[in-house]
Amino acid sequence: MVTMGLRLDSLAEAAIAMASTPGMRILVLARDTIRYDGCHGHLGDAAQTSVQRHHLYDLASITKVATSTTLTMMAWERGMLTLDQPLSTLLPDHPGAPLNPVLGERTLRDVLAHRAGLPAWIPFYVDLLAVQDSTGEEISDAQREGWVPLCGDRCMQPAWCDTIRHAVRAIEPGPVGHYRYSDVGYYLLQDILEHLWGRPLDRLADSLIHQPLGLHRMGYRPMTWCSEQDIAPTELDTLFRKAHIRGTVHDPGAAMMGGVAGHAGLFSDAHDLALLMTAMGRGGHWGGVQLVEATTIEAFAQRAFPDEENRRGMGWDKPGLAPDEGASGNAGSWRSFGHSGFTGTLAWTDPERDWTVVILGNRICPDSENRTYIDEDIRTKALVIVEEALGHNSRFADVENNGSTER
Repeated sequence: MVTMGLRLDSLAEAAIAMASTPGMRILVLARDTIRYDGCHGHLGDAAQTSVQRHHLYDLASITKVATSTTLTMMAWERGMLTLDQPLSTLLPDHPGAPLNPVLGERTLRDVLAHRAGLPAWIPFYVDLLAVQDSTGEEISDAQREGWVPLCGDRCMQPAWCDTIRHAVRAIEPGPVGHYRYSDVGYYLLQDILEHLWGRPLDRLADSLIHQPLGLHRMGYRPMTWCSEQDIAPTELDTLFRKAHIRGTVHDPGAAMMGGVAGHAGLFSDAHDLALLMTAMGRGGHWGGVQLVEATTIEAFAQRAFPDEENRRGMGWDKPGLAPDEGASGNAGSWRSFGHSGFTGTLAWTDPERDWTVVILGNRICPDSENRTYIDEDIRTKALVIVEEALGHNSRFADVENNGSTER
């Protein structure tokens, strides 16, 4: 039988050969053991630096769970919020930026399960570029004190951060209950968390998550604590930042928030992300640290609305409800959870089967329109390889064999 390592090697090499990503980093932990630790290809930089274990990747939407959801779980178990509170009772007042009353009726549970009626995303940078083109005063290609850094020396008038917050608060949401994956609610969640804790989101993440677990290669704004050469580049952005993005967040909305946002901005190597995910799969405990209680994780990592056609937990992504659906495909038990990222990343853990898989890639380097990595299901194929090597059936096969319908 071909081993898991050889199969994952072959998958990564095939993904690189078809130009779906310049490189990949795959880490598999099972039953307290590193079962696979692979570096493949190069970073996608001009020097074609070989991928190594210490290299950082832009986690993209994994930020939603590794930072925002984790901090929300902490606030919930401390009694700082409840999940069914209307947003109007959680969001701080902003002078001159009233909260849309319909949006204010939505709950935190609605936002976390992506059924609050919010748009998928808002291209704030388009308005910024339009104003820049008419006035020439909103963006600078030379560093200016107090301006928001975008990439390299390119920076932006800081007032645009407030413009984004005001625009999000003014949204008239669609009907509640319809599942639509959205970044937008995480701007609101960032506002809530920073208001509750009285500190910026990046400092919260460092003090409450990264430092207790000893995660020294995970954080926002990596250029402040890591060399650019150790960070995988992402898109060649010819429109907004006019540079090959490296060491700053790819997501343009998060970039306009100074690189710190609830939905994107976190960077990590595979080791630290796997450690965090393993802690989540082990009831919030790792190395003598109880990050959150096991009951809290169980509450957030189960489907938030099991009577709806919505696979999502609260913040956490969950297995697809039908074969060949969702970020994990057919791999993982119904209790498994994790998240994927636009840049080509995936973090998934299964507390029932006791495994964690982290996949780091930069499929959008240099072109974000390249969908080969997605169309070929590279990440889900990797998870299936792991499942088969560990001797697990598909959860759909388990339903057929024992009649279980737990979802």
